[in-house]
Amino acid sequence: MPSENSPLRKIYLELTDSCNLECEICYRHQWVEEPRDMSPALWKNVVAHIREIPSVETIVLGGMGEP
Repeated sequence: MPSENSPLRKIYLELTDSCNLECEICYRHQWVEEPRDMSPALWKNVVAHIREIPSVETIVLGGMGEP
């Protein structure tokens, strides 16, 4: 939990690491695990916890996936 001196203001959430592109230069070709999406149950849990942090101003949905 963030301290009062440095409250958590921005959260980055990666909903998927899937990508429908096949860029030759992408380092994802080295990954051994299959891409996955965040489950609905985990999403609900994350949202519930974020709602408990009053200092959050921004939530960025993104990450390694390029859907």
